[in-house]
Amino acid sequence: MKAQGAPVDYVFLHPVISKPIPVTLLRRAPHPHAAALFLDWALSAEGQETITQKTGHFIARKDVPDRFGKVLKEDFISIGPEAEAKDAQERVSVFRQILGSK
Repeated sequence: MKAQGAPVDYVFLHPVISKPIPVTLLRRAPHPHAAALFLDWALSAEGQETITQKTGHFIARKDVPDRFGKVLKEDFISIGPEAEAKDAQERVSVFRQILGSK
């Protein structure tokens, strides 16, 4: 909506917590060379710029500005699978208690 001129803006809590989205090339991909070329492009400066402009996702490259502009790359905390797995059973239990499910 902001990109279309609406009088709104983003508010980020600092530090910004992000969750990486991995990219993979499957072992039995039907066109592995095409997939590898796509991954090369997606991780390039051009690909990362396209991704952030079209989707609004934060990007991995520090040399490409993201569409949010105000967010400093140094202000990120990245949460990986090890952080998500920590205490997962306890969080699932609390979630089920709140919702009244088994």
